[in-house]
Amino acid sequence: MRRGLNPWPAVSDLFSGLLVATFGGLMLFTGVGNKENQVAEEVQKVRDQVLNSLRSSLGGDPRIVGEDVFLDVALNFQVDQDTIQPNDIQKIARACSALKSLFSRDVVRKNEVDIWIEGHSDSSQPIQGSDRERYLYNWRLSGNRAASVLHEFHRWGVDSGPGGYRIFAIGFANTRPRPGLPALSEQHRRTTFRIRPDRCSIEARLTKEAKKCIPF
Repeated sequence: MRRGLNPWPAVSDLFSGLLVATFGGLMLFTGVGNKENQVAEEVQKVRDQVLNSLRSSLGGDPRIVGEDVFLDVALNFQVDQDTIQPNDIQKIARACSALKSLFSRDVVRKNEVDIWIEGHSDSSQPIQGSDRERYLYNWRLSGNRAASVLHEFHRWGVDSGPGGYRIFAIGFANTRPRPGLPALSEQHRRTTFRIRPDRCSIEARLTKEAKKCIPF
């Protein structure tokens, strides 16, 4: 009389295989989750460090948008001028000192965050001149004011360029007014510091993977 085949070893092997696969999947998923959490924590950490360094000297109102933070600062300029006032020069000097102190303690941070100096204006335009001259007026003025702030950073040793800090200047004219204010409000005439962590560089450091990160 032939004996029937015992199905239990095969079932047991299948069950064991499923357990191994499930456990491996959980380990992989957990590893990915941990990496993402680490990157997110480092992104927030460098963003807050730079924000605190700037805000302690410049003041201003921070706004968080995604992973970036915007710090709106009232730097004073005379009407139609891009020359920074003495009191504001001293504030910028203190901000530069705080940034240099931060990055000297943690050198790797210099390559993991961009700082954008953004100049803004109200919507007023000169009465005289061609349409082109009037259109370009606030673009030039806001850009020159942002560049003037960048120059002060350069003077105090926080310089952009190869091997330096990732700090840039740009003018937005009246295209980004503060919400809820009249078009000619002086609060539109401001300087914004945009702090943007470089997630790609942070992830490359944490995972030790070779990544081609392009600074923004």
